[in-house]
Amino acid sequence: MVNRSRNYTLFFYLCAALVTCTLVLVNYLAMEYRARVDLTADHRYTLSEGTRKIFDKLLDPIQVTYYVNAELPPARVNLERDVVDKLSELAGAAGRDAAGNPKFSYTVERIERAQFASKLEELKKYDITPTTDVQSSGGDDSSVATDASQFFSSVLVRHGTGKEVAINGIMNLVAKEDDARPNRVDTLEFDIMFALMRMRSQVQKSGLKQMLKSLTQPLLVAGLVSEQMPRANPKLGKALFDALDQLEAMGIGNVKVGKQKIEWGKKIVNEFGMPSYFTPTTEPTVDPNEPPDPKPPSEPPKPGEPPRTPPPKVKREGPNFYYAYVRFMLGEERWIDIQDFSGETTAEACLKKIEDRLWDMLKPNTTLGLITPANSMDFDPRGGPPQSSYAPLANHIRVNLGYDTRVIDLRAREKIPADLALLIVFEPQSLSERELYEVDRYLNQGGNVALLYQGWSARFQVMRADVQDIPLQRNASSDAFTKWAEHMGLSFGENFLVHRSGYRLNTFQNSRRGAVQQPVEMPVAVNVGADDVDRTSVFSRGLSGWPLPFASEVKIDDKRVEALKLQRQDIIRLSGEVYNYAPEAERFASIYRGLGFDSPEVAKRINKLDHAPLMASLLTGLFPSYWEGKTIPKFEGAPDNDSDVGGQPAPAVKTRPGKLVVCGCAASLNSDYFPTWREKDIQPLLNTSVSFYRNLAEAFIYGDELVSLRAKTGAPPRIAGGVKSSDKVTWFLLCIGGVPLALAAVGFLRGIYRNKAREEYLMSLKEPGASHE
Repeated sequence: MVNRSRNYTLFFYLCAALVTCTLVLVNYLAMEYRARVDLTADHRYTLSEGTRKIFDKLLDPIQVTYYVNAELPPARVNLERDVVDKLSELAGAAGRDAAGNPKFSYTVERIERAQFASKLEELKKYDITPTTDVQSSGGDDSSVATDASQFFSSVLVRHGTGKEVAINGIMNLVAKEDDARPNRVDTLEFDIMFALMRMRSQVQKSGLKQMLKSLTQPLLVAGLVSEQMPRANPKLGKALFDALDQLEAMGIGNVKVGKQKIEWGKKIVNEFGMPSYFTPTTEPTVDPNEPPDPKPPSEPPKPGEPPRTPPPKVKREGPNFYYAYVRFMLGEERWIDIQDFSGETTAEACLKKIEDRLWDMLKPNTTLGLITPANSMDFDPRGGPPQSSYAPLANHIRVNLGYDTRVIDLRAREKIPADLALLIVFEPQSLSERELYEVDRYLNQGGNVALLYQGWSARFQVMRADVQDIPLQRNASSDAFTKWAEHMGLSFGENFLVHRSGYRLNTFQNSRRGAVQQPVEMPVAVNVGADDVDRTSVFSRGLSGWPLPFASEVKIDDKRVEALKLQRQDIIRLSGEVYNYAPEAERFASIYRGLGFDSPEVAKRINKLDHAPLMASLLTGLFPSYWEGKTIPKFEGAPDNDSDVGGQPAPAVKTRPGKLVVCGCAASLNSDYFPTWREKDIQPLLNTSVSFYRNLAEAFIYGDELVSLRAKTGAPPRIAGGVKSSDKVTWFLLCIGGVPLALAAVGFLRGIYRNKAREEYLMSLKEPGASHE
């Protein structure tokens, strides 16, 4: 009879040995051949497609140095490994240049404890600073700081001739507090690529050949020259065409030139017979091909001959205008014109002017245009002259963010510059039809526009301390804006949004002794936090604690957006308990200053939303003109004999891909709502609130590559929280002893089952009449 018990024992030990060998082999292979699988929903640890596109465009090598302490705190023991893994991944994605050299290289410089002080002084010139890491006793709210250490974990990026950029305080996620750190291992890809784009914009203007060589797509050039030329420079047309021939030769396939000569005295008109965008230069002209004046005869006449005189010169009368015009187009989004070559007399001079203008097109533009509502001129609570309530924001963007700001007054018939990086329109519902036409045309031609809608406003100044009502005012939308918004698939909520975590704004009372702060109990400003934003969008990077006074819900008609073939990316959706507040009467609406959120009066006016309301979204694509086939609106109050083009058929426009950001609140940094806040309260609010405008500027200045990068912003979804020492010991014991215990349990249960089966078999042998082979 076979000894089944011994077979079971051998089977158990054989399985245990095989499992142990398999685990040892898997661990060995994992140490030799490391690989990672990104299982996060937003692919947080996978390189973005925008990163690869940026690497393809960069010609100069990228050098990265990682400065890190040789002895890190116990909680950060894997920090260097995590950073090096990310740098290795970037180096692999960058590839090699035409000569076979790596585009992206990195070195690690470990700093010993004894070198810390000297390195601290040495690295100051690169703006590299150490970081202070505070370790707490646990992850709950009652935790206390147990240890603080200072060490280096900084990356220095060098590229081309631009000034190197330092990224300080890079941390891995080992504690709950690490979620709020600005620079983390999971954000390192974005930080390095953004640094490269900043450095590329700082590079000094290179020569024309180098600019043409670095083009990523063909440069299309159209040159227009009339037969008549200026009297002061009759050879201008020939010099310009010679310059374009030289430009095409220097481009070596990257430049395609088309030249056209316009007939004598003819003007270019559009399809409606009106003057086109190609405006001529007004100046007396001549025929450049006119023969020179005949020379007088060199010999005197013979006796009896009449006096010899030169034949009369037949002059060709020239019109009082001429064309010498060049347009450059790079793809469908970027174009620039040169309409004045009057001062250039040679092909070399024309080519120099072309070089300067090409650099203006190829370098990133940092000018932001601002359009503010007509009624935004208000008093200064400090007793100064009236100013726009959006003036402090414009000043902050210019001074602290380093971007040029230009306030555009469309009411004064000022044109929107074509080379703006971004046009920010505050309260667009107040625009007249003609002003809206100008914004629409700018968007059609590939402009970047941010519309910041404001449905409600309030007067937070009270004349006496006993005044309790704060008057509300609905900002009426013009019919033109409502219809235009519907054309784009946009609409806005009629009331404004509140929620329990919103800001409680403050009224102020003007008196001889200064402003007196009077709190408003009703939270009339919703608060945008990390849970409300798309963490992969550059537009919401670093955006948390952002108060939006009297915010309106943004509504987008997906069918209309799909019909327009636009792409949509939502940026902000409010989470948590969000309520819709409906004032008692639009005309005489008000909020009682001491009214609490849970009071019966407020409960009558609010209803909880059953969805997360949209606050900001991005639309991209070809935006069709709302005025196509219509007439151009006139400026309000313009006389009938005015020289403006209003009332004429709207010219057809060649649409180019544009970007439109729509936000349901414009007053996030409106000075009307925060005039009495203390500096220590307003400064953190300002630092986070201005992030939205910084993100808008950076995304549109540095282009689609930055937008396509995953921003990895806000608090990322954690795989595991802070682990206590007791938890580590428990998991260690489970991992070490868990496999043998599991195998033993399986063997024990299998033995019981087999013993029971054997007993049943022996019992069956004793039954009479049973036959067994």
